[in-house]
Amino acid sequence: MGKTLIYNTIFPVILLLAAFVPFRQACPAEPDICAACLRDALSSGKNDDTSSSDALPATLQKLRECYYSSGRYGEFVSALKTIAAKKKELAGWAYYYAGAARYDQLAALQADKKWDEYFSSGDTYRREAVEYAQKAVKSAVGRGALPVYSRLLLWQTLRENQDEAAAAALQELLSAVREYASSEGADPGAVKDAADGLAAAGEKMKAGGLYKLYIERKASDGAGLEEIRALAEQFMEEGNSLSSEPAYDAYLEGLLRSPAYSKEEKIAALLDIAGKFVYKDSGFCDPEYAEKLFAMAESLAGKDGFAEDQLYTRAWNLEKSRSFEAAAERYAGLAEKFPAGKYADEAVFKAGAIRIYALRDTEGGKRYLQKLADSGRQNPYVVSSIYHLALLLQWEGDSSRAAEYYNTLIGLAGKHYEEEVDLSRVRMAELAGNKPIEYNLRTFLELSFRQENAVYNMSRLELKASPVRPAPGESISVAASTHTAESGCMPVKLSFLWSGQTGKDSKLSADNAGFSAVYREPGSRVVGSVALHPSGTIDRSFVIIDVR
Repeated sequence: MGKTLIYNTIFPVILLLAAFVPFRQACPAEPDICAACLRDALSSGKNDDTSSSDALPATLQKLRECYYSSGRYGEFVSALKTIAAKKKELAGWAYYYAGAARYDQLAALQADKKWDEYFSSGDTYRREAVEYAQKAVKSAVGRGALPVYSRLLLWQTLRENQDEAAAAALQELLSAVREYASSEGADPGAVKDAADGLAAAGEKMKAGGLYKLYIERKASDGAGLEEIRALAEQFMEEGNSLSSEPAYDAYLEGLLRSPAYSKEEKIAALLDIAGKFVYKDSGFCDPEYAEKLFAMAESLAGKDGFAEDQLYTRAWNLEKSRSFEAAAERYAGLAEKFPAGKYADEAVFKAGAIRIYALRDTEGGKRYLQKLADSGRQNPYVVSSIYHLALLLQWEGDSSRAAEYYNTLIGLAGKHYEEEVDLSRVRMAELAGNKPIEYNLRTFLELSFRQENAVYNMSRLELKASPVRPAPGESISVAASTHTAESGCMPVKLSFLWSGQTGKDSKLSADNAGFSAVYREPGSRVVGSVALHPSGTIDRSFVIIDVR
């Protein structure tokens, strides 16, 4: 027996093949009814559902439903061979369905754990799937959507078989889809089915190109703006950014060109759609796409055309997607435009903290934090600003001023902000005892500020908090993920040096790539980490945790 393969990606493809075109009429599964469906296919007129049609032949669809509903794949293949021999105009489609039947049969055997048949007949079914797909391809020239479906099936079978010919088959599939999409009367659904097949197999970039082609074809066929937007929203509900973003792009392109909409309506649409894609800690999002739409809205509205909430959302989205330089600029702009606004102190704090810890601009960051420290207000952003200013002074060796700032924080905090008060007392004990800053925090600061450590730029270590906006008293998880090339066949044990405002009672361990924390009061906290490999340092990173 030849080499047998388990179809690791078969299940999305089963759904794909089953969803190509809805069955027009159910055909019960009794043998005599299936025979009646076969007779219908054989007796259909020459122009009835021929392979030149852009839709899959209804007679073969009904026949497929009948046999599939009772798992009689082999009988279906036999019926299709009869059709191919007697109905030449349906031969190409018959070959396609026969190949798809063998392909689906393998998936069904695996799903039902019928391993005896799977291993005894699997190689035969794989070979037949390829052979029938190849016959369908040869019969498909100039025959409507058949070139798309037959080449999609051929690529899928070759890919599942790990055949080196799959790469060439993929390129031929893409060419067939493009040619078909540009033909008169083409069915956009066939283009989408090909895109779905590529997406299910992990070919995200190529699938995205076909989804764009699908939307363009829908638009050229006369789909209105609202219909295209409805498609985009449907795709988004399905969590498919590969299709939703091209659809929104097509909608917005038409909207922005149309004289029927005012500038205000166009800006509102851009901001509304951008809001759907901003950063989330779970579920569907695309922060980069959101920023693209924010930038388009700004080009129409101007820098002064955003409301306070919109400016904040844009800055926050940039921060959480780690576009730190742009985030710092947006936070600074927000604070400047709305100095007495509800986000003003948070924006100033983040503009400073990001400059210090992400951009290595300690002097620039200090100016923002000092502005809050000088305000004398008792709020979490002022308290955090004083703590980070004191910490920088301590790291720079200015012990007397550092102690002064720590004492200011303790006095301002009163009975609140217990974690910051406790951290300040730990730091003051270090100063009083002429001791260095504790190891984890000192290592993070040295990697963040020393020029010789500029290589540690946070590209290989990322920290995330979930939920992204916890309430006071709500438990959150902070997790580290490293982005390094794998080496060797054995997993390597990494260590993580956690530091910063990690929560008053958090249990931290260098052996764990994360921890749980609870913050009792609102505000923004900076948590840092350094990831270590047995052979050296991987990177350093930080995250700002927002408690609301």
